[in-house]
Amino acid sequence: MTHQGETKLWRQATEPQSFLSTLPPSSKDRWLALTVVVLSAAVFAATAPFAKQPLQAVPAFYPFYQSALVIIEAITAVLLFGQHRILRTPALLMLGCAYLFSACMAVSHALTFPGLFAKSGLLGAGPQSTAWIYFLWHAGFPLFVIAYGLLRDRGVSPDQSRSASLAVFYGTAGTLFAAAALTYLATALHDVLPTIMTGDRDSTTKVFVAIVVWLLSVIALPILWRGKRHSVLDLWLMVVMTVWIFEVALAAVFNAGRYDLGWYAGRVYGLLGGSFVLGVLLLENGLLYARLVKAHENERAVAAFLRDQNEFLDSEVKRRTKEVELIQDVTILAMASLAESRDNETGNHLRRTQQYVLALAKELQSHPRFRAELDDKTIEMLFKSAPLHDIGKVGIPDAILLKPGKLTPEEFEIIKTHTAIGRDAIAAAEKLIDSPSTFLHLAREIAHYHQEKWDGSGYPEGLRGDAIPLSARLMALADVYDALISRRVYKPAYPHEQAVSIIRDGKGKHFDPDIVAAFLRLERQFRAISERYADSEEEVQAKAGMRRNEPTARAA
Repeated sequence: MTHQGETKLWRQATEPQSFLSTLPPSSKDRWLALTVVVLSAAVFAATAPFAKQPLQAVPAFYPFYQSALVIIEAITAVLLFGQHRILRTPALLMLGCAYLFSACMAVSHALTFPGLFAKSGLLGAGPQSTAWIYFLWHAGFPLFVIAYGLLRDRGVSPDQSRSASLAVFYGTAGTLFAAAALTYLATALHDVLPTIMTGDRDSTTKVFVAIVVWLLSVIALPILWRGKRHSVLDLWLMVVMTVWIFEVALAAVFNAGRYDLGWYAGRVYGLLGGSFVLGVLLLENGLLYARLVKAHENERAVAAFLRDQNEFLDSEVKRRTKEVELIQDVTILAMASLAESRDNETGNHLRRTQQYVLALAKELQSHPRFRAELDDKTIEMLFKSAPLHDIGKVGIPDAILLKPGKLTPEEFEIIKTHTAIGRDAIAAAEKLIDSPSTFLHLAREIAHYHQEKWDGSGYPEGLRGDAIPLSARLMALADVYDALISRRVYKPAYPHEQAVSIIRDGKGKHFDPDIVAAFLRLERQFRAISERYADSEEEVQAKAGMRRNEPTARAA
């Protein structure tokens, strides 16, 4: 299938009217929402008269409840942010922030809850902290929903359409800051807030605070109702706010304290209220996927007369695999260029060292010492990972990295840390995948150990001989050769013969003797590679000009 065909399928399956925030509710949706509200009201009416009834404290209830709530609301926030990136509407961004805020405050509430993690709670919580976090939480969420209702009918400006990811970033940062500030207020500054709890029992002041918070949820309902057109998302948000009204009433207005019937029932309502929007979002994703599958089947039926199904699938897999490999290669070079762009090397340095490592590995593939390690797949991964050898230079200050003169001993020690920085960056990437990656493993080895020397005089660990990974030993020779034959603004290029002589002299000292022997057999091929990917005068001068204009280097 062509790229244009796939784009058409996606557009057919994800047109704006397919989303909860734009899809008008059907009569079935309205009846289902009404049923939920009626049942919730009936349970509330039956429970409210007994809200003050004390029950057995169940310590395990609260962590299970709070963990489930945090997960539900965090997933809801992610899904809403995803829809904002597609539809670019500020209302969806605000609603995603609402659920993110609720998840963050739920975490703060759990951390400060007495007896859960510490006798008086964490974060320096006082006797009033948990209760105040609850009220700030249940006041903040309706305010976000009110903002959603006010922004709902706003169109998408050209600026918003170009910066959805940036808007999500700022929205997330602002929400996290707001949650942190309110948590700080309720913990570090709890003494300045009115007393609303006495042990596990409520004080009279709490009722007034609870009523104000409760009224915010009440106010959110007419704001969501206003307007002639409602979406499925609006409908279920109204259900959520109705359930929140019941929750706050049971857990904070009609009850008497922790672990009574109202306290338990209110939290059950809260968990249900947090689940409604997630449920319909997940259902929506399933429907979108079903539409996409249906559209895909239709497209395949049209394409069936052009080629046999098996041939089509085979060619598609090959194309996709090639695309993935190409994207991987380009991404690797782009990452490596981050380091090269800050160094005195030019971009061709990456290509040359790749080719040198490839040539050495193929030459040594039949050698008894290296046969077990250098299979075809490993050689391919060595070729791809070689450009990342100096990725750690992104962490070296420009004043040292770009210094034109000789480095001081202290500065050289800092330069040496680029091996550890590169290792740690690649190790962090390895942790993000489920299965071991040969490519990342080799890239980490090369980045960490390519400055080691055969006689143990290198860095960072002073490894000797075969203790140095083979990938790093290959890279060490390739890197040194290229540094010698390359002209830079601070040094002339050494002739090929002189570079060969220097590497020959480093046999058994700087370099693995067998790798040097392979290099000597390949020296003409090395020269051909260096000429094929030679730096042009324009590239060298452009690099020099960029460094002269580097403000950090000049300031240093």
